[in-house]
Amino acid sequence: MNAAIYLRISQDRSGEELGVTRQRADCEALVARRGWTVHDVYIDNDVSATKAKRRPEWERMMADIEAGRAQVVVGWTIDRTLRSGRDRLRMLEVGKEHGITISLVRGSDMDLSTPAGRLAADILGAVALNEVETKADRQRAMHAQAARMGKRVGGRRPFGFEQDGVTVRAPEAAALTAAYHDYLAGTPLLAIARRWNEAGLLSGVPRADGEGMAEWNHSGVRSVLQNPRYMGMRRHRPEGGEATLHPAGWPALVPEHTWRAANALLDSAASEFKPRGGRRLLTGVARCGVCGTPLNAARNKAGPGAVAAYRCPNGAHVVRRAELLDEQITRLVLARLAQPDVVAFLAAAEDDGEHARLAAEAASLREQMDEIAHAVASGGLTVRQAQIANAGLASRLTAAESAMARAGRGSVLYDLTSSQMTRERWDALGVDQQRVVIGALLTVRVHPAGRGVRRPAPETVEVAWRAA
Repeated sequence: MNAAIYLRISQDRSGEELGVTRQRADCEALVARRGWTVHDVYIDNDVSATKAKRRPEWERMMADIEAGRAQVVVGWTIDRTLRSGRDRLRMLEVGKEHGITISLVRGSDMDLSTPAGRLAADILGAVALNEVETKADRQRAMHAQAARMGKRVGGRRPFGFEQDGVTVRAPEAAALTAAYHDYLAGTPLLAIARRWNEAGLLSGVPRADGEGMAEWNHSGVRSVLQNPRYMGMRRHRPEGGEATLHPAGWPALVPEHTWRAANALLDSAASEFKPRGGRRLLTGVARCGVCGTPLNAARNKAGPGAVAAYRCPNGAHVVRRAELLDEQITRLVLARLAQPDVVAFLAAAEDDGEHARLAAEAASLREQMDEIAHAVASGGLTVRQAQIANAGLASRLTAAESAMARAGRGSVLYDLTSSQMTRERWDALGVDQQRVVIGALLTVRVHPAGRGVRRPAPETVEVAWRAA
């Protein structure tokens, strides 16, 4: 008899396929004892049969069985082989037609060509499915309770913490704290990723080739900065429900207002202040005075003697020497930062008392919303009553969280500009942070200077100040 060995493991955290390897050794030993021949081995690694995911190896095995290439299906247990009701029904139908036998390492043989064999497979498969669903219900309840208590439930080691998820790993925590500040100060995510990689602070995700841990990239850093665990909160997202935040049992690495400020930028694709890598000071910051499109960095001509320039991508409405425009805007910004009203404007966002008040207000609102949820669960409130009560609390919470995001952004700008801003300090900031300060203080529109004008008049650059 030709045997089709089917192997499946739902979750492969390490990426090393150790669970599948163990299953395979046991199944091959069973085939050898029975004197069968292995037709093929079908492996669906890290694929759950309880979710609507396509399992290509299962489909390939069923096609081989229907073609008569295998007469016995060998699996480790019934739940590894027939997990879902749709799998069971299909296997019973195919087994009846083609006379298939299911043989299990941890179980008995079931001849699907007989009514008794099909009944046994159907009952055992249904029992296994019931156990899976019961376990899932227990796990959902456990996760909800753990979230309310601020506890961590297993998983990969979080960056910045030890495996227990509570003890801080100092080098990574310091890098994370700096990353939030630097992102708000204008450092692009890719630059943060490069910095972490160069420092040897790799991610906890295994590489595809199994050789150590993967390096950080743009999306990896983004995902980390979006995790509320770093402001001391635990996110719980129930199946089919909305995510909620609960105070966690581990220390916060950044204040809540800093986390919210960074995530306000991460979530807003069109944010004017969003940190972006730019070749020059005003790339994507200055706009064309004709069509409003952000200017790109370019060269005024090709070959030797080319000069860095800004150019409108739509028909070259504006072409301007970058050196002259950068210097004009830099002088304006430095003069503006020397004025007391701008410093006061930025200092207002640095009020620690306001940060504490907003954080306390948000915590109180979340606690009230949790109490309403408990009242619904215990029957003290109807769902309709809870919706009415939550509506006002939710809007107040949104307002408080938005205010914290603005305050966190202002804090970083204040850190950058509160001391006397000399030309030397400005140059030391670097282009990324200079671009964010410019974006926070003013908008720039560059109008055409006229054909052949080598030094356009300052009036062709239109500046609107944000802070009054």
